Amino acid sequence: DLLIISAGFDALDSDPLASFELTPQDFRQAAVLIRKTFPELPIIAGLEGGYDVERLPEAISAFLEPL
Repeated sequence: DLLIISAGFDALDSDPLASFELTPQDFRQAAVLIRKTFPELPIIAGLEGGYDVERLPEAISAFLEPL
């Protein structure tokens, strides 16, 4: 059993191709919720989207930050 996440960072508030308004902290909160909901499962996250190359590393780092 494994949890696979399609991590689409195109929802970042500064992404030029989308109109979502999520911040890196929002991605962090999502990751915390996922980990608390499924504490026993190994998790794999695949980068699927995200086109603000300047802020993308910040959002990914927030998502992957240890609890």
